[in-house]
Amino acid sequence: MPPINHKIITLIPARSLSKRIINKNIKPLNHIPLIIYSIKSALSISHKSSVILSSDSKYYLDLVKDYNINCLLRPKSLSTDISTDYDVINHCLSMYPAEYIVYLRPTTPFRQSDILHKALRLILDHPEATGLRSIEEMTESAYKSFIFDG
Repeated sequence: MPPINHKIITLIPARSLSKRIINKNIKPLNHIPLIIYSIKSALSISHKSSVILSSDSKYYLDLVKDYNINCLLRPKSLSTDISTDYDVINHCLSMYPAEYIVYLRPTTPFRQSDILHKALRLILDHPEATGLRSIEEMTESAYKSFIFDG
């Protein structure tokens, strides 16, 4: 396992117990398990951060062993439908304290490395900031995001 940079951790949460799509985090996309896209994104900034895969699945952790990242077996109690990002992050920080966390979900495979680099630079250049969230412009009307009770 590589050493941990306690300033910045790139955390990839990958639970295996999805109800709608079983094992969605390792489903192949262009013959590559989905989780690998996030690992490669994380490794593109690894000179600035430590990469940790958090999963409830030993199979998932074994699947990525050739990528030289840190693997954290998450308790099943923190891998349920009602588990939150906070639960996953807090568990990781209890094992690997850090000042900053880059949180990369496997279900967003096409993120661009330059965006990650810019985001890290932005947050590190603004120590007064407590967080940074990426967003993308909606392709459809925002009204499709609301349910009107009328």
